Amino acid sequence: MSDPDRLKGIFEENSQIVTGETRHGFAYRHMLALAELFTAWALDGRFGPERSASLLGWAEGWERLAEEVGPDWNPPEPEELSILQFFARNALGEPTAGRTPKDRGHKGRQPPLPA
Repeated sequence: MSDPDRLKGIFEENSQIVTGETRHGFAYRHMLALAELFTAWALDGRFGPERSASLLGWAEGWERLAEEVGPDWNPPEPEELSILQFFARNALGEPTAGRTPKDRGHKGRQPPLPA
């Protein structure tokens, strides 16, 4: 069993990860979609207490940022989506095809070749 103070610390630490600088790649609706997604993951029972506290912290951070920018916040769409931008748009049923690094021909990290 996890110590409640430890879980509170994990929550608080992770709620601070989302900062004002993050807002440039996300519209208000995307921030709320991520908050809902992380909350759902935290509460579905697949994760332990520490990971759930982290996810709930992230959700809180995204909700706080959405409140800060307001419902009219809608920055220009990025040409290429980060994984979080992909998750947010996918959760809302928005188009993502052709906008991920893999779609655009980036190899990303490759596993080492066998010796």
